[in-house]
Amino acid sequence: MLVRPSYTNVDKGMTISGGAVRVFGGSVEFKGNYGVSLTRGIATLKGVKMTYTGSSSTADFMTVRGGKVMAESIQIYGNGKGQGMKVNGGRVVLIKPSYTNIYNGMTVLGGHVQVEGGSLEFKGKHGVYLSKSRVALKDVKMTYAGNDNDVDFIKVEGGTVMSEGIQINGNSYGQGVKVNGGGYVVLIRPSLNKVRTGVTIQNAEVTMISSSFKLISF
Repeated sequence: MLVRPSYTNVDKGMTISGGAVRVFGGSVEFKGNYGVSLTRGIATLKGVKMTYTGSSSTADFMTVRGGKVMAESIQIYGNGKGQGMKVNGGRVVLIKPSYTNIYNGMTVLGGHVQVEGGSLEFKGKHGVYLSKSRVALKDVKMTYAGNDNDVDFIKVEGGTVMSEGIQINGNSYGQGVKVNGGGYVVLIRPSLNKVRTGVTIQNAEVTMISSSFKLISF
């Protein structure tokens, strides 16, 4: 167990390949490929602050290929770079995370991700990208801070997204939800504000209940 550790100007933060690691408070400032990497075992993070000081848009604050991550009230600062999380196996539960000024939000290629509350501010190509896996979002607020029209808040290719009460603010850019390749998305009480396009569906299924859309005018 680590209580309020401080890692400053390191290449990588933590590599976990088995066992159980618990981190309460503290900070990780890294400039390499990842802040936390998990391949097996269990990682519990609470109140941890992570800051990326490198220059890569593909660096991951958390990369998960197996095992289980339980994270609460983590604070992530990207300085316009990096990706909040990449998951290709295992299970991740995030409670009230805060992602600020990152490039991309999260890429989920396998496994199961659950996010409850919190905020995601990004300036790259996507907030949440999902392929052949499962994501559950509840009361998550997503804000686009870039200036590219070709951006997706939620992009689904063959996976399943269950969402409730998500709030999307496009700042006059981007697309709220794009689903194709046999994907399935349920949107309960979503709020899409100032996006260029609401929802695009191609060879997929989307269910919307009590939706609110505010598109920009041209």
